[in-house]
Amino acid sequence: MAGGCTGSGATSSDLSGNAGDVVQARDIAGGIHFHGRGRDSSPVFAQLPADVRGFVNRTADLQRLDIILGQDLEHSGSASVCVIAGTAGVGKTSLAVRWAHRNRERFPHGQLYVNLRGYDPASPSPLFRPSNASS
Repeated sequence: MAGGCTGSGATSSDLSGNAGDVVQARDIAGGIHFHGRGRDSSPVFAQLPADVRGFVNRTADLQRLDIILGQDLEHSGSASVCVIAGTAGVGKTSLAVRWAHRNRERFPHGQLYVNLRGYDPASPSPLFRPSNASS
């Protein structure tokens, strides 16, 4: 709701809800144009945990992931999956998170992160329950 005159000659503006781009001005001469990229109605998920500080000595592993997971760029319509295996505490999650942060631009529609809690003393992720496994 805009511009109601009060008895004292003052002008007031009220806004309710989401207005997107708003211009508030007393006098306008000419047109008002908004330039920029179009609005995307769907949210972009960026759920990666913070990048790992002090990450060292895994250059060869990061390069191997770049090669394996870069193959899907050469073949449109295909996707590569890479499994990082190892015992608890060797840095599997740190390696995956570091690689994901270095390659965020390859996933402009978002990045999802799920902690499957494989070595967590808490109960395993519901994704691991036998009722969710395919037969």
